[in-house]
Amino acid sequence: MSLSPSGPVSASATPSAPWWDEPCATSLLHAVSELVFLLDADGKILTMSGSAAVLVGEGCVGAQFSALVVGGAPTQGEAVLRAAGGALVPVELDLRPVGRGDARLVVGRDLRAQRALEQSLERTLARYREAQRLAHLGHWELDLVTQELSWSEEIYRLFGLDPTRFGASYEAFLSAIHPDDRELVDRAFSASVAGRHPYQIEHRVLLPDGTVRVVQERGRTTYADDGTPLRSIGTVQDITAARRAEQERERLTVRLAEARKAEALGTLVGGLAHDFNNLLTVILGNTDLAIDGLSVGVPVEEDLRQVMIAARRARDIVEKILLYHRPPPGASSVTQPAVVIGEVVQSLRASLGHRVELRAQIPADLPAVRIAGQALHRVAVNLCSNAATAMPQGGVLSLALSQVQLSADQVAGLPEGRFVCLTVEDTGTGIAPERLGRIFDPYFTTRAMSEGAGLGLSVVYGLVRSHGGQATVESEQGRGTKVSVYLPALS
Repeated sequence: MSLSPSGPVSASATPSAPWWDEPCATSLLHAVSELVFLLDADGKILTMSGSAAVLVGEGCVGAQFSALVVGGAPTQGEAVLRAAGGALVPVELDLRPVGRGDARLVVGRDLRAQRALEQSLERTLARYREAQRLAHLGHWELDLVTQELSWSEEIYRLFGLDPTRFGASYEAFLSAIHPDDRELVDRAFSASVAGRHPYQIEHRVLLPDGTVRVVQERGRTTYADDGTPLRSIGTVQDITAARRAEQERERLTVRLAEARKAEALGTLVGGLAHDFNNLLTVILGNTDLAIDGLSVGVPVEEDLRQVMIAARRARDIVEKILLYHRPPPGASSVTQPAVVIGEVVQSLRASLGHRVELRAQIPADLPAVRIAGQALHRVAVNLCSNAATAMPQGGVLSLALSQVQLSADQVAGLPEGRFVCLTVEDTGTGIAPERLGRIFDPYFTTRAMSEGAGLGLSVVYGLVRSHGGQATVESEQGRGTKVSVYLPALS
């Protein structure tokens, strides 16, 4: 017996069952794992494979195949079949002619497992992208043969670049690095490839909008059997926030150490000042009695009066030391800062001289502050005196009051809230960076010891801190100094 498109033909030419009903053909159809449908010229199902029967039901034999396809879709390419239970099953179909007859064979592949795998892969990739975004970590790959560079989405975000406009190449990558770091990065990468060892480097990235970020880059290279470098892969992580936090932590650590040192020194000096003040009281009292007991014209009288002058100067210094150690009387008074600073400006205009130009900005609608008017007056006078002294050849002294809203940690040592800010700025000689950190220390002075005791700014700092405020200083040599005093504003 032989098979032909029109059916089996026997030696006696007696008609028999169609070839697809022959046991051999039926066994073959039921054995294949693919979805196989045999259609007649009209598109009716003549028979089907076992897997197809399980999917659409054996009762579909004799039905139009197109009725099983959602939307009556063609029997070529991807489509959706209605399963026996009513479920919609994605499939890929391929229509093939059979022999010389009109029968057609539709071979299909169930895509459910593939779709599930694709969805699982997409979920994994989405989690991977989200993890990179949260960690500010991206990956890259450079083909060293074609010089083609590929980046993950996160690197594009870190570098502030549009994937559709970025010319993906090593040169384009270098152009995105801060100009001062490009040579360093290029040397590190080249040395890694040549030396066949991984590399790690921190460098800056210059974004198109001018923002600078600090990133940590790691990479390694794979090689052919003959040692030819083939491919470099690596990661880039944004560590800008971590580096800023480290710098702020170091700055606060230094300030804390300075504060503790100043507190310890203040306690020691305060105790000594009290004792010294008691001795000065005895010296002044007895010297005054000695002068009163002298006859007129005695030569020693002038010497005793010099002792009195020196003792009074020493007493003034002791008072400044005690001011640094403790607030003055009336420290809890409520003061209108505009009124007090206005008085300071009037006195300065009469005393500064023609070489120093005084510029004042004092709004009238500022909130009150809790500090004695005398203490605030002393703060302003000390700051302005220092500023004027820093301009021996003349210059501009700017004094301003303003209301500011500070966020947490915006100014070290101050909480979030409203503050009145007193700013005194000069155009003088400035302060060297290595000396700036000690500017509020008692007895520290940038001038010759004969020109000052180094207590002016320490007194300012002590007064301001004792009233819940803070003092900061900014300076640049040759351009001047700016001191800002923050005091809590009252409602």
